[in-house]
Amino acid sequence: MFRIILLICIFFTFNAASAQQKYIIEKGDTLWDIAGEYYDNNFQWPIIWKYNTYINDPDLIFPEDKLVIPILFGGKSYLLADNTSLIKLTSDSYGLDNVSKKSKAYESTLSYYSVDFQNLDNLELIMAERPSFELLANELERTFVATNNIVRINAGRGDINTGDKLTIYGVQQETPYGTIYKTAGVGTVTKVEDKTSVVKITDAFEPIEKTFLADRYRDFSFPEPSGYKVVNSDITGSILFMTNNMRISGEGYRCIINLGYEDNVKEGDVLNVVQKIEEDGYVRNVKIATIQIIHSGKNTSTAQIIDSRKEISQGNKVILHKVAIR
Repeated sequence: MFRIILLICIFFTFNAASAQQKYIIEKGDTLWDIAGEYYDNNFQWPIIWKYNTYINDPDLIFPEDKLVIPILFGGKSYLLADNTSLIKLTSDSYGLDNVSKKSKAYESTLSYYSVDFQNLDNLELIMAERPSFELLANELERTFVATNNIVRINAGRGDINTGDKLTIYGVQQETPYGTIYKTAGVGTVTKVEDKTSVVKITDAFEPIEKTFLADRYRDFSFPEPSGYKVVNSDITGSILFMTNNMRISGEGYRCIINLGYEDNVKEGDVLNVVQKIEEDGYVRNVKIATIQIIHSGKNTSTAQIIDSRKEISQGNKVILHKVAIR
C-alpha cells in the first residue's frame, strides 16, 4: 500500500513540475517553429500567441523575450473547455495551484474539468441568424489581432453608437441545423462614422481574423444552479458535432446536441451519454460519459463533457439525467 501511495505522489509531483513550460526567444525563432517544437504541430502557433498577450504582431518576436507555453496535464493537448479549465502557466504559479478556485456548478471526477458558468469563453454554438456586422480591416493590416488592437466594422451612424459593446464571432461550419459560430472576443465601439465604425478589442479569447463577424454584446454566463433533481426522463437526443472540429472527444471538451429549450433542456441540465452494447443477443445502453448544458438554443445546445469513460463521437445517444434547479 505504501508503495502505491508513493508512486501516486511521485506521478502527480512529476506532472505538476513538468507542466510549467517557459521559453526564452532566441535569434531566428518564430512562433511557427516554437509551436512545432512543443506541440509537434506548427499550425498551433496561435495558441502560444494567445497566452503571451504582450506580443502585438506574431511576426515580430525578439530575442531574450520570455514566452509562456500552455501545456496541460496528461500530455500535449492544450485546449480544454474554457479559460478556467486551462492551466495557464505563469512565473509564480503552476499546476493545480493555478486552477480557478471559484465555486463550480457541477463537480467531475477531476475538479479542474468542472463548469464555471461565469467564464464561458470560446463558446461554440449554432445560431439561426448571422451576426449583423463584418470586420473589414484591422490596424496595420495584420493577419491576426488580439486584446487592445483596433478593427473596423461595416456599421455606421444609425446602426451603432460610441461605447456600445460587441461580441466577435468566428465562423466554424455550416450545418443542416444552422451555422456553428465561436465567440472569439469582446470589443467596444470607440468611433462611429457614416458607414463604418472603429472598435477596440477589449478581450480576445483567440487570435481574431479580418474575416470574423460581430454583433451587439451577448452575455452567455448565467447563475449557478442551486441544486439538481435526478429524473427518469424520456427526453433523448444525440450528439451532432464535436467542437474544435474533432472526430472523437472526451472529458474537458465540448459538443453540440440536437436538443434545445423547445425540448425542455436548459442551461445547467446534466445528460448521460450512452452507447448501445450487444451481448448474448441482448442490446443495452451503457453510460460512457456525462455532459452539462452550457448554452441552450431553440433546437440545439452546447454542452461540456464533464467526465468520460470512453471516447465519445457524433451520433452517440444522450438522455436527460439531472434537471438544474434555479
